[in-house]
Amino acid sequence: MKAVIFDLDGVLIKTEKLHFMLYGVTLQKFNLKLTKKDYNKFFSGKKTKEAFETYLRYKKKKINSKTITMLIRFFRKMKGNILSKKLKNYVKLREGTYQLLKRLKKKYKLALATSTIKRFTDLIINGFELRRYFDVVIYAENVKKGKPCPKVYLKAAEKLKVNPKDCIVIEDSEAGIEAAKKAGMACIAIKDPELGKRKLSKADYIIKNFKEIDEKLIEKFQH
Repeated sequence: MKAVIFDLDGVLIKTEKLHFMLYGVTLQKFNLKLTKKDYNKFFSGKKTKEAFETYLRYKKKKINSKTITMLIRFFRKMKGNILSKKLKNYVKLREGTYQLLKRLKKKYKLALATSTIKRFTDLIINGFELRRYFDVVIYAENVKKGKPCPKVYLKAAEKLKVNPKDCIVIEDSEAGIEAAKKAGMACIAIKDPELGKRKLSKADYIIKNFKEIDEKLIEKFQH
């Protein structure tokens, strides 16, 4: 393997509780109560616009472009206020993140590939001083379609100048795992009880914490 590509939310940082709350508050405008099951199915790992559209159609709500734009603006305004003013009150770094990135940086190229927009991603990775570890960062704006479309991971491999088969992805969501596999990459999924029940079986390997990731495990998936 030549490169390791990380997802952001739910992998390096714990933002799922924040996102669940923000999506839930936003959907109250439609008198909808978001369940954890529906959050994991429709929102986790997905781009905001696609998530709202898919979920509201599933709930048979009448929507148009103006409605979606209004919801996104409301959601992003709340999220922006929290990340810019109270980042570390609502967002937690996964235990062992710095140690893992330092270890891997010595041998592999590292990339961050996220469904989060640049503004919010930069607030997080700069706030936690993570930017220096990554050779490449791919934001939501860099691809037209979000996960489970593989474009975000293929774009990361392209920017790293590494063949997709020589990349391994670290993910936490079903959509992210599917995107990695469609990109022709191996995938390690992190199982976190805080994220609720998730379908991780399509991943090549499932871990409970970052201590389980080492060079021996990564090289196990070399084609």
